[in-house]
This record gives sequence, structure tokens and C-alpha cells, in this order.
Amino acid sequence: SNYYVQHKDAEINKLEFRCKNCEQTIKTFYIRFEVGEFEGNSPTNETPVIIQKVGEYPRFGKQTPNQVSKLIGRERDHFFKGSISENMGMGIGAFSYYRRVIDARKDNLFDRIIKVLELNKAAHQELI
Repeated sequence: SNYYVQHKDAEINKLEFRCKNCEQTIKTFYIRFEVGEFEGNSPTNETPVIIQKVGEYPRFGKQTPNQVSKLIGRERDHFFKGSISENMGMGIGAFSYYRRVIDARKDNLFDRIIKVLELNKAAHQELI
């Protein structure tokens, strides 16, 4: 289908798409359109247009399990930034965010690992 943009200042538009398979799931994008300068009364095929995605719901990527969200606690913001960076193919950026999470939560993580090992002593003995 066609989508028409007003030739004024930059504007943000909400675009919704419904899944063709299940016809239930809706994906929403927020897109910024900016039409450049043009001569005359209307733009032509040569008129520059800037199109930028400024938002998306639900967020792109895998959903984080509730158990992981509880485990990372206050570092949730860094974790989600790392996840977004990973989904965008920026591995080193994702690593930096994930490292901050691990550094801040390492004591809690080690405590949980020890607790799991203590609960599974029989299984742990088999490994030795």
C-alpha cells in the first residue's frame, strides 16, 4: 500500500503491521520523515528525503527470561543496551555493556552458582 508524507517540517509517524500468519500479532514502528528543500510547489524524484526509524514495539530480539531479569537487578539498563547492541551486530559494544553487568553483579552470580552446586552435590561428585 502507499504511504503519503506531508511536505512540512520533520514529523514522526506511527506505522503498525499485522502478522500475515497469525493475524493477531502487531508490530509498531515509529518513523521520522523529513523532506528536503525543493523548488516549485511540489517535490520531485530528485527531492532528498530522510527516513529514520526512531522506535519499535515490541523490542527487536529475543525476550529476556524473568529469572535473568531478577538476577541482573539494577543493571537491567546496561543488559538491555548490550542486548540491543548484539542484535544490531555490534559485538564489541555488546561485550562492554555485558561486562559492566557482570562486574556489578559478580558476587550475586557466584553465590547463585555455589547454591546450585550445593543442591546438586551428588551430580557434582560424579564429575570428579
